[in-house]
Amino acid sequence: MFVYFLGIKEALMGSEQFSTMDSYEVFLRQTRIKINGMLNNVLWICIITGPFLALGAWTGIFPRIQYSTSLCIAVLMAVIAFCHRLMVKKFAASKVTSYFALIALEFLLFFMANSHVNIALTYYLVPLVALLFCDRILYLQACLVNFLVMLTSIWNISEHYSKMTVMDETPVQWFLNLAGGYVIETLIMVATGYIVCKYVTGYFSNFYKTHAELKEKAGKIEEQFSILRAMASVYQYINLLDLEAKTSTFFGQDSQDLEILDWSKRTRTKLNEELSRQVMLDQYENFLHFTNLSTLKERLGKKMSISEEFISINSGWFRSQYVVLKCDENGVPNKVVYTIQNIDEDKKREEHLIRISNTDELTRVFNRRSYENDMRHHEEGKDINSNLVLVSADINGLKQVNDNLGHEAGDEIIRGTANCLLSVMGNIGKVYRIGGDEFMVVAYTATDFEKVKDRFLEQVKNWSGKRVDHLAVSIGCVCKKDFPNASIEELEKIVDSRMYAMKQEYYKDKTHDRRVNK
Repeated sequence: MFVYFLGIKEALMGSEQFSTMDSYEVFLRQTRIKINGMLNNVLWICIITGPFLALGAWTGIFPRIQYSTSLCIAVLMAVIAFCHRLMVKKFAASKVTSYFALIALEFLLFFMANSHVNIALTYYLVPLVALLFCDRILYLQACLVNFLVMLTSIWNISEHYSKMTVMDETPVQWFLNLAGGYVIETLIMVATGYIVCKYVTGYFSNFYKTHAELKEKAGKIEEQFSILRAMASVYQYINLLDLEAKTSTFFGQDSQDLEILDWSKRTRTKLNEELSRQVMLDQYENFLHFTNLSTLKERLGKKMSISEEFISINSGWFRSQYVVLKCDENGVPNKVVYTIQNIDEDKKREEHLIRISNTDELTRVFNRRSYENDMRHHEEGKDINSNLVLVSADINGLKQVNDNLGHEAGDEIIRGTANCLLSVMGNIGKVYRIGGDEFMVVAYTATDFEKVKDRFLEQVKNWSGKRVDHLAVSIGCVCKKDFPNASIEELEKIVDSRMYAMKQEYYKDKTHDRRVNK
């Protein structure tokens, strides 16, 4: 019994290592290593059996024990323990090492029984130790060997003990009488031990099966969390929203925080509560609507994601986005990833690219693409502002300047025309260069535009460049209020005809043909 409880102690001492073992097979292997080591300690302890028997013989407790028998048991157990220690060092997880220790214990019991030491219940020691291996086959084999050793021992001592009975039994009768009781006890032990072993092995088998499944799930969850943490390095903020459990998990690069949401008191996360104080006033109501978690399922519907862009007074443009991670059996989102990404630099680059795509490179005024887009917006509008004024301007003599003074001189008068238009009309409208020498202005003014036109012509008259000392521009203008029923296309035709009329007047005067810098 001492061995059994020692084994239980050893097993319990290793119980904290259960969760570190990957599988049931690894657990069995580690158990064999631990129990084999424990059994080796027991074999060394069994050496003192010899001295104890000698002491019993000296005191008269074991009168039939000889001192030579005690010495023989001590020496043999020392040799067996030493051999087993070598096996433990080289084959600690081997079943052979386990069998060797169990058979050694059986040998000790056999030797003691044949030395007329009444061991009785000690016969069942070895099967109990075998239970510690959590191996049903090994247990049944140990029970079989133990039964054979027990029967053999009883048969060997039957002649001696049959003479001591008061019933005058023959050795065979004495043997059958004692063996019958042992057989019943053995059957009870085998059945009970097998049930216990089956339960224990089943428990540990299921334990490690469940452990492996949980480890696999944990690995997948950790992989998802790793992805979320990696995303956290890209996004300014990232939250995992569980719409069923009503929780929000914030993921930073090195940490994560769980927030319990109570929609009866608050319908958005603390993060969005803080951001709402930074959003531009004209976007405030839209931001509150977008971040309202109580309506998120309905707004997502069957979509995989929704997003909106807002402006923070502290950090500029940012994009808020909900991405569906998991849906229930009805397709309703229940887990959603919420991200916030600062896109201020992207917006600046976007605005820069738009500005470049809509800007004339030479003059830095708007180009033809920008003009056509703006006119398209005017055409799609139901009402055109009555203060709208269209201006068409065309440079006179550009070809002659290019031919006689070069294209650098031609570029100079193109820039000069743009500067004059911007100087006079830039504060009331947009200036476009729509062709080589053609400009358009879309302005809004309630004042008499003829005065604006006169100021422009006066500025053109006073203009002088480095390569060209004069500038001539034909101009036409039309006010929407003068043609209230006209479309944009009709206004463009009117303004072009007025500009060309002025150009014809210009070329009637032959003195304007070649006034170029000397």
